[in-house]
Amino acid sequence: MDHTGSFLYAANYLDSTLSAYKVNTDGSLAALSGSPYSTPRVAAAVAVDPLNRFVFVATLGTETITTFSMNSSTGALTTGPVLSLPDNTGAFGIVIDPTGRFAYVADEGASTVAGYSIDASTGALQALPGSPFGGVQYPLTIAMDSSGGYVYLPNPVQNTVSGLHVDSTTGALTPVPGSPFPAGTTPFSVTVVKRSQ
Repeated sequence: MDHTGSFLYAANYLDSTLSAYKVNTDGSLAALSGSPYSTPRVAAAVAVDPLNRFVFVATLGTETITTFSMNSSTGALTTGPVLSLPDNTGAFGIVIDPTGRFAYVADEGASTVAGYSIDASTGALQALPGSPFGGVQYPLTIAMDSSGGYVYLPNPVQNTVSGLHVDSTTGALTPVPGSPFPAGTTPFSVTVVKRSQ
């Protein structure tokens, strides 16, 4: 969902498409004109940047991240840059930091987290210095805290959750003290809830 709660985007895994909807006041969804949008292959994950400029879709098979430019008034999308990833990466999850400067991708195939800077004009992604980052094992999903200071990834093979600190200047990731942390059997998904002050 976009950050105004006006539009919702759904990655269609086997259709290789991205569905786009307007969220009505009663919570119902209305498909946007032009939806669904084509993606290179299997659409595995979707993320909207916090400034409602871009929508990013990670795909499997062709191993890409497609950037769509977003019309913040209508929710309509225009296909933009497509970043090709190394073979067998397995990009299953993607998050965007609250400033809209960095994107992070859970790379299940390589047991790493890939970090990218986001071009403010085009949404094109550029690998961060030091990326990909370690400290994870076969991660499938990824979550970021509301401050943008940390990302968390479940390690389903290791039965742990990894926590990584985000450098606010460079975007680089480093493990937090004690990471990875014990979890139940095969943790698959994580989310972060903001603490009350």
